[in-house]
Amino acid sequence: MKKPALPFYEHLFAIMIVGFFVFIIFLNYWFSERDVIVDKQHPQFIQNPFVEVVVEGKVKKPGTYRVKKGSLVREVVEMAEVEENANLDRIKLDSKLTRRRKINIR
Repeated sequence: MKKPALPFYEHLFAIMIVGFFVFIIFLNYWFSERDVIVDKQHPQFIQNPFVEVVVEGKVKKPGTYRVKKGSLVREVVEMAEVEENANLDRIKLDSKLTRRRKINIR
């Protein structure tokens, strides 16, 4: 007994499925990270070199400042332009910024 031939649209559908998988395999090969060498003993993580500092209170330019990690609080306070009657006694101006921080100048 002879099997009936598949209609045209079924042939087309089968060809599209095979083509799709060939395309996915090609993309996987093309974008694979074959040139990256991973040292599992000494992993290195990408770190953000910037830190956000929110400055509020008696300043002319309050807001959020984005500076490099390790910058001094003094630098951010200077960017915010402190008002003349502000009290900076409670703020450690020579401390380094290593994480997000909020500075309220009174």
